[in-house]
Amino acid sequence: MIEEDFKNVINEIKEDIKNTQFKTMQEVNSNLIMLYFRLGKIVSENKAYGSNFTKNVKEKLPDNIMSMLPTEEDINLHIDIKEEEEKIDGK
Repeated sequence: MIEEDFKNVINEIKEDIKNTQFKTMQEVNSNLIMLYFRLGKIVSENKAYGSNFTKNVKEKLPDNIMSMLPTEEDINLHIDIKEEEEKIDGK
C-alpha cells in the first residue's frame, strides 16, 4: 500500500509541474501577443514618417532588443496559439 501511495504522490507532483508549465506558457504567450499588438499600433500610428519608419526604428534599437522582437512567423504562431486558447476557454 505504501508503494501505491508513493506512486500517487509522484503522479501528483508530475501533474502539478505540467499544469504550471502550461499556465506559464499561456501567460507568456498572452504577454507576447499584447507586446506585438502594441508594437503594431506604434508602427501604424507613426506611418506618417514614411515606409522607412520600421527600418529606422530597428537601426536605433540595440541588437539585444532587436533579437527579442517578433518576426512575422512569430506573430503568426502566437496568433494561432491565442485562437486555440480562446477555443479552449470558449471565447
